[in-house]
Amino acid sequence: MKTIKWILLGCLLTFFRTGWSQNTGLEKYNEEFHFVPTLALNNDFNTDDWYTGLSGGIEDIGYQWGVRLGFQFRPFRKKIQVIENSSFIRQYQERKYLIFLDVDKRFAHFSISKAHIQFYLGARGGFLMGNYSGTRNDADNHWVAAPFAGVCANVHDNVFFKLGYMYFPDQLLNVDDGRIQFSMVFSLRPLKME
Repeated sequence: MKTIKWILLGCLLTFFRTGWSQNTGLEKYNEEFHFVPTLALNNDFNTDDWYTGLSGGIEDIGYQWGVRLGFQFRPFRKKIQVIENSSFIRQYQERKYLIFLDVDKRFAHFSISKAHIQFYLGARGGFLMGNYSGTRNDADNHWVAAPFAGVCANVHDNVFFKLGYMYFPDQLLNVDDGRIQFSMVFSLRPLKME
């Protein structure tokens, strides 16, 4: 588990270092294709559960789409029950981790003051991992595909505030699959104030 975390952190740092470098020619490439490197703070929650984390990627401000690679985790241990068979149930304190790739498309524009209100549709694909406290047993690791949709406040293509709904099938019986999604996506370029 620690190895995976370090590999993911190294990939994100390499991506951002490349995006910040001034000698790679990315500035010209970004101007032609409207690609902007971004960093996002992600929160997905419902009344039973909460995941938080970071992601990094690009936003195409010309065609209004984005893609981000990220890592989320549950910031607390959650009490869950695992059905072993028809007469035996185990209870654990579970931790969860998610490595994911988000893809979304923004559309429609409604101007309000300095922000543009947009709608977005997207999907999150990733690998959900977990472990149980106080035991060597690990939670079932599996792939997830989670569609989402919502509303985005786009402030000068510098900051995107996204609020939406996500269907996240985490295979837990005592946790609802519907979640509220809240993300803040920050552009890693000089601010543009038009």
